[in-house]
Amino acid sequence: MKHRRRAIVFVAISFLMGDVLGAAQTYILSASSAINTAGRQRMLTQRMVKSYCQIGLDVRRDEADAQLRDAMILFESQLAGLKRYAPSREIKAILAEIEADWAPVRASLSRPYDKNELRRLVELSDNLLAKSHKAVLLIEQTSGKPVLRLVNVAGRQRMLSQRVAKLYMCRQAGLNDAALLKELERAKDEFKSALQELKTAPQNTPDIKAALDNADTQWQLFEHSLANPDKPLEVMVAITSEKILNIMDRITAMYENLPGG
Repeated sequence: MKHRRRAIVFVAISFLMGDVLGAAQTYILSASSAINTAGRQRMLTQRMVKSYCQIGLDVRRDEADAQLRDAMILFESQLAGLKRYAPSREIKAILAEIEADWAPVRASLSRPYDKNELRRLVELSDNLLAKSHKAVLLIEQTSGKPVLRLVNVAGRQRMLSQRVAKLYMCRQAGLNDAALLKELERAKDEFKSALQELKTAPQNTPDIKAALDNADTQWQLFEHSLANPDKPLEVMVAITSEKILNIMDRITAMYENLPGG
């Protein structure tokens, strides 16, 4: 309970049926919660474009519209919280870059879906992802706590669930070039490799092991949905990616609250 109180992040959000709901203000009280929050920012860079693409494809459109709106609100709330927390000049600098790069992404996402804008959004979101990942690594390095690598790796799985779904949806929307397909395969491989790393972590509790097994099962269903481009399964990809996101979010929180975090 002591660790739970120390590591808690006061964020007015909840995950319900795969939706990120509401976000008023984010308060970060520890390095472990900062890594979790910064890691969630990585996920949101991919989730927002995935939702935007789903709107264009008319795949669970109302849900995607709500996801996009809530993700944009949460991204800004968490960015403000990270700026308040930032313990070093270097972290403050990368957060300032993220804030500047967020402006054109927010502007594009705020307009109605435009297929011609989609490729630009993919590029902008990937740039935002790279800088958000750098912020996570800087916070991890500053903390000097080895257990926080598990928070980072588990949190990155959330991003990969949304990145794979984003790239799949973009493919279905017509961005079917070799580079995008290569990135899709790379993201899948990275998820599988990181899942195996997490499953062998000596810090795993019985609850974490059970949750990781559940994530593995959902991942196999996800891969099956992705496998055949001749039989589009956009709805199944949308649903399964949300299940993986929610499972990995819970696992990240469990790692965050381990002793030493």
